[in-house]
Amino acid sequence: MTLKSVWQESFRVKSYETDKDKSLKLHVLFYYLQECAWNHANHLQIGYQELIQQDLIWVLSKIKINMEQYPVWEDEVTVTTWPKSWDSLFAIRDFEITNSRGQRIGGATSAWLMVNIKKRRPQKIDHWKDSIPLNKKHGLNEELPKINAGNSPVYEEIRKVYPHEIDLHHHVNNAEYIKWITDLIGRHFEDKKAVEAIQINFQNEIFDREEITMGLDKMPDGSDNYYLHCTNRDCNKLGFNATVSLKNKYLPT
Repeated sequence: MTLKSVWQESFRVKSYETDKDKSLKLHVLFYYLQECAWNHANHLQIGYQELIQQDLIWVLSKIKINMEQYPVWEDEVTVTTWPKSWDSLFAIRDFEITNSRGQRIGGATSAWLMVNIKKRRPQKIDHWKDSIPLNKKHGLNEELPKINAGNSPVYEEIRKVYPHEIDLHHHVNNAEYIKWITDLIGRHFEDKKAVEAIQINFQNEIFDREEITMGLDKMPDGSDNYYLHCTNRDCNKLGFNATVSLKNKYLPT
């Protein structure tokens, strides 16, 4: 079997995947990306069934996505993904998001770790590097740097993890974090802002029934950019941190 270096899947936006303005919810888009990456990994024979036999799983470490336009109810969205590069620990995978007319509406770049499920520690991936076809095209031609904290807190809330937010790896799924972020932004800005770009770096796992603090800080550059952080209230460990660039949902006509 010839291994495909590029993988593509299409999704039709369902009514329950949209917000009150009929736009696709950002966390649902993350599920689309995750599903497409998962299926491509299976095709490349480095998916869940192959790796779990060695007590290994793929874990998303960092991702940045830019959205030029949000699809709406009944739109067809095509996600294209490919492995772009490797080093000893990180596999870099990019994505391109297009609409039914083939127009680009978003792009993303991401970094994945191979983790030993029993030790909960990263595993070097050199063993698999030579067998996986790469595509050097950029879905998003940007790096995934360390995220610096904001300097001006503007909003904070406490929430508890619920069982439905836990995935098959027994921790909070990455798309659920995106839901937390958009919930917080929606509450603070009274649902008048949309995420134009987001980078999120996952730092420590968060588990069922844990209580966390979410914070939103203004960035010092004078833009409409914000820093978000999520901290476990019991052990004070950082679960994730993120930067978001916001745009107005409703502009005067």
